[in-house]
Amino acid sequence: KITVKGTATTTGSGTEDDPYTVADAIALGEANATSDKVWVKGTIVGYYKNNKFVSGAEGAEATNIAIGMNDLIIPVQLPSGNVRTALNLSDNPGNLNKEVAVYGNITTYFNVVGGIKNVTKYNYWTQSGGDAGGDEPAAPDGDPTADPALKKGWLELPGRLASGDAD
Repeated sequence: KITVKGTATTTGSGTEDDPYTVADAIALGEANATSDKVWVKGTIVGYYKNNKFVSGAEGAEATNIAIGMNDLIIPVQLPSGNVRTALNLSDNPGNLNKEVAVYGNITTYFNVVGGIKNVTKYNYWTQSGGDAGGDEPAAPDGDPTADPALKKGWLELPGRLASGDAD
């Protein structure tokens, strides 16, 4: 449930299947919206340190990531547990430039309107918009999904391959 005190136009609906975009989160934050937890997606582009955005993964803090779209960037708090373990750039520099959806509250974070806090779930996304796996364990020998050509077609089908919940 979202309560908007100002005016906000969004392209997503905040659900797992139709998450808000980074632009939506900023618009809702600027409209002084308060929300129950919602899904917001963007591309992992860096992190925040000392209230400033830092592009890339080098020197990353484990406690947050920055997600973006076009030239819009918002911080995402990573609470301790599975979400932090999976998404932080300090331990997972390969997450840089991955599209991710996070489930949390839209609020001001690092003095940025539209930031996300209290994240309890996440999903990696493919460019086609379906859910896709992040760092999956290697497929066992004989498994047809071990062949990258076959796996590519499989990943393009809708359905969750990897996601996570908080402890």
